[in-house]
Amino acid sequence: MKDFFHILNPSGSRKKQVRRFFGKNTELDFMWVERVSHPTHLETLVQWAVNEGRPRIAVWGGDGTLNRVAQCLYDLNAFGKMAVALVPVGTCNDFARKWGLPPWEKWVKQGMTRGGGEPRPIDVGMLSTRRGHRVFINNSGFGRAPRAIGRRSHPLRDIFSFTEKRLDLDWSLDGARHFETRRALLGIVFNAPYFNGGMYFDKSIEPDDNVLSAFFESPQSAGRLLWKFLQSRFGKSLADKNTFELKGQSFRIESDGDLFPQVDGETAFTGAVRSLEFSLLQDKMSLLL
Repeated sequence: MKDFFHILNPSGSRKKQVRRFFGKNTELDFMWVERVSHPTHLETLVQWAVNEGRPRIAVWGGDGTLNRVAQCLYDLNAFGKMAVALVPVGTCNDFARKWGLPPWEKWVKQGMTRGGGEPRPIDVGMLSTRRGHRVFINNSGFGRAPRAIGRRSHPLRDIFSFTEKRLDLDWSLDGARHFETRRALLGIVFNAPYFNGGMYFDKSIEPDDNVLSAFFESPQSAGRLLWKFLQSRFGKSLADKNTFELKGQSFRIESDGDLFPQVDGETAFTGAVRSLEFSLLQDKMSLLL
């Protein structure tokens, strides 16, 4: 872990513990992200590490922090220059859940004694709209109502705001193109299986198989969706007869209603869109496990 540049952006509940750890390990090279006075401080730190030729960074945060790091590396064309370790101390740590990472204290102790391990190439997704482009590591989707934009996702509240939309779907899998029209309340494209604190449709989704998995919920009552959500909190899959799944390297979605997409749990853009494209980048991100 002494070979890493540590970027610290933990959730409020873990900040005191992380501060105590670095107070005891002052030999480590680290910098706290200043969230209030410098909203793009995280990107500044990543750019500095790239410019300085630092080969390894440890990202202390959750899914949103990792997404911003990946976006910055993409913008700098630096996926091949940097290996990233994720220390799961964020508000939501669903990407880390896929890898079965232990509690962060144990994870770091292992890293201090065993080293950072070998980098593993991880698929990176791209969401493209007329408003811009955003990468995603874990997932990207749509379904939230306009009034929810700008606020952190709240599944129970969101369930009662979903509205039915007609979707024209065009997707490609291993060179073959497919077309279909469906009606749906929401859709999520996954690179890794978990979201919203452990909810899932399919646990077997792998972030390094060069395939994205898309799940859509057909029109159904809010009560039915609520029941599925409650069951998911006890470890049950959200997939059922009202769910349809597609797999591919790319997806294009045309909607007859406004969509407000998210990437890795955060709002992707300001304002509505009606056309979405999801694809896999050729470049991979090097993840240290």
